[in-house]
Amino acid sequence: MDDTSSPPPSPSSTHSNGAGSIFGVRCKNGHVSYFDKHVVCKVSIQMPRTVDKQTGKELDELLLTCSSCGVEMVAHVDCGGYR
Repeated sequence: MDDTSSPPPSPSSTHSNGAGSIFGVRCKNGHVSYFDKHVVCKVSIQMPRTVDKQTGKELDELLLTCSSCGVEMVAHVDCGGYR
């Protein structure tokens, strides 16, 4: 079974922190780490905003670290309202 096909369900704590503030990111080794926008949008290294080609929405590029293996990964997240 290949567990890189889809992320596992998000933790149940998403409801206590506000809907939509928790998101998962898969690293190149297949691990999924969960992050809270209330935290990472304030403290993560932010790169210039990019435009999502499918939605046309501006997104922030965040440099995050996998909680399992420590590899750095880039996530595209809308941090509007979380800074």
